[in-house]
Amino acid sequence: MSAMVTETPEQIKAALASPQRAWRSLDPRAVAFCKQLSAALLKSDAARSAPALMALGFWFRDGGLRNIEPFLQHHRGVRMGRGLALHVTPANVDTVFMYSCLISLLMGNINFVRLSDRLGDEGRLLFDHYVFPMLRRTEFEEIATRLIFFTCPRNHGILAELSATCQLRVVWGGDETIRAIRAIALNPRAGEICFADRFSFSLISAGHVNGLAPTDLERLAAAFLSDVKLFGQQACSSPRVVFWLGDPTQVEAAKRRFWHAYEDAAGRALDFNPAERMARLVDLSTLAAQGMVSQVLGRSQHYPYRGELNQLDQSVRRLHGGRGLILEITAADIASVAGLIRESDQTLTVAGIDREALIQLIEKSPNGGLQRVVEIGHALDFYPIWDGQNLPELMSRTVSLLL
Repeated sequence: MSAMVTETPEQIKAALASPQRAWRSLDPRAVAFCKQLSAALLKSDAARSAPALMALGFWFRDGGLRNIEPFLQHHRGVRMGRGLALHVTPANVDTVFMYSCLISLLMGNINFVRLSDRLGDEGRLLFDHYVFPMLRRTEFEEIATRLIFFTCPRNHGILAELSATCQLRVVWGGDETIRAIRAIALNPRAGEICFADRFSFSLISAGHVNGLAPTDLERLAAAFLSDVKLFGQQACSSPRVVFWLGDPTQVEAAKRRFWHAYEDAAGRALDFNPAERMARLVDLSTLAAQGMVSQVLGRSQHYPYRGELNQLDQSVRRLHGGRGLILEITAADIASVAGLIRESDQTLTVAGIDREALIQLIEKSPNGGLQRVVEIGHALDFYPIWDGQNLPELMSRTVSLLL
């Protein structure tokens, strides 16, 4: 079977008519493919200009693959793939879903991946120059039958056929996409992993920022910029709101230092394309008009990019479109921050917050609120436990050998 994205429903049905067995997890054939894809990305000048592709290549290198092994340590059993896995991928973040696709391959599954027909530049570069050419090579003929990409409308009957047949369904997308896919009947014995709408934050200690040496402040600002800039702030883990922890005097001083360093680090990089800058201004103006934002801030050459929040509710989460927009709110203590967390919130990037305070925050947050806490600069770093779900565990099964 061709490894092109132009797979037709008829070709998908033909593949289903010739069922394949799951492999053992971390089969050498799957490992070899991931390692070679990693090497190709890391050595490529074209990929080097795309940070998301370099991150993908770095994660699936030999050392990165060893990070998966601790998640599969079960006694007295054989770890196997679940079988056929259907992946429904998002349109707004080109490459993040490839982590779960490749982990599923490594776990031993046969993967049918429905790609959006609105892939961006990095997605097209990844598939047209690396993934598809590799899958056409003789040495990866077996992988090409276990990593099958196609496009179709969300209501196409082939999704229903795959859902009825698969042992695992993985859905990336907004809440509406997930509701639509969940309306399609799923094999009763299949597992399902969904990555729905999420909202993410940063929590920064004002006292910590005020105490930083200039070079350390520059590094922190540059790290925050990388979290905002990558994927155009569209990823679920991209920070959109900054909680400042401290008294008002400390916070005002910290903001002046931090945002000055941030703007210096950004240069013109903060300016997205004209359409995105205008959309950012519209979002800020809408939030201000509705009384959610009291001040519109930012150096004029960058266009306004910051707003002081009067309130943080679901309307703010819904109206925030990313594209470099940062909203800020001052919190007196950890309990105040916990009171603003909601079930849909995912990643918290932090600076100057000790571990015990973060544990208190996690314990005080509502059910389902907060899935990841990482240092600023690591918002987009992938980890086998993503969105609170252990992917190697969920994408494979243990056959007990109690002998």
